[in-house]
Amino acid sequence: MMLFAFGFLCNLHVLQFFEKHGFESCHLSAVQVTLHVRNYHLNDVFFHCFLIYRVHYNIRITTINQNLEALAKQLYDYWFVQFDFPNEEGKPYKSSGGAMAWNDKLKREIPKGWSVEAIGSILDKYPTTKRYETKEYLSQGKYPIVDQGDAYIVGFTNEDDNLLTRHPAVLFGDHSTKVKLLDFAFARGADGTQILYSNNPNISQYYLYMVVLSLQIPNPGYSRHFKYLKELPIIIPDKRIMDAFTITVSLMFKQRKENIFSNITLPKQRDELLPLLMNGQVSLLNCD
Repeated sequence: MMLFAFGFLCNLHVLQFFEKHGFESCHLSAVQVTLHVRNYHLNDVFFHCFLIYRVHYNIRITTINQNLEALAKQLYDYWFVQFDFPNEEGKPYKSSGGAMAWNDKLKREIPKGWSVEAIGSILDKYPTTKRYETKEYLSQGKYPIVDQGDAYIVGFTNEDDNLLTRHPAVLFGDHSTKVKLLDFAFARGADGTQILYSNNPNISQYYLYMVVLSLQIPNPGYSRHFKYLKELPIIIPDKRIMDAFTITVSLMFKQRKENIFSNITLPKQRDELLPLLMNGQVSLLNCD
């Protein structure tokens, strides 16, 4: 009976409820479940379902974000590698006979009127801020901390005087060569993070991110790589094309950011809910 109740709730009522309502509000009357299971507390069922949904939700959000980034990369490749961005008639530029010109730096043709510069020449300065040590990271807080590791966000801080508030920003890992787009205010983690801002109106932050992400950066072993990155070339497109690209991909990255922060709130909600469930302050049948 206990296993039946657990499987029934997780596979039908509770998971469907979480899918529909999320965790911000708890309208459990929508679940319409009244079970009296001998020797098994209904709140335990609810909490285990919460954990199962947490895993399910995390996998789904990760997949969605991977698809959004892949879509942005596909658009970047189509417009700025193949040069088949829409011309004034809405047709693919290069495939429709758009004018091209040879570029000696790239050893290839690029659209006529476009140029090529070293990445270092288009980078803007950014404020020097405190770099938080690992021991200072909070598991929850107001502002994310980012570093050059694989994790997108490594911790949090409640201090607002060490933030980089200009965003989107592009983070480049000086040792790891990790590249992250950060479209929110953040604090910097351990040493080795370089923050990239474009000083050129024809290069948006989203385009800069896609360019750096696609580069083959020399790797001489454990070393600082930013000096190599600054020497690599970047194509300076027409501003009309850049603006159109930025508008399109910014919507994708906005959705990705919302997904990331929605996923981050789930452990906090779990930690707030668990004590209430365990001491009987909240139950599956009285939560409004």
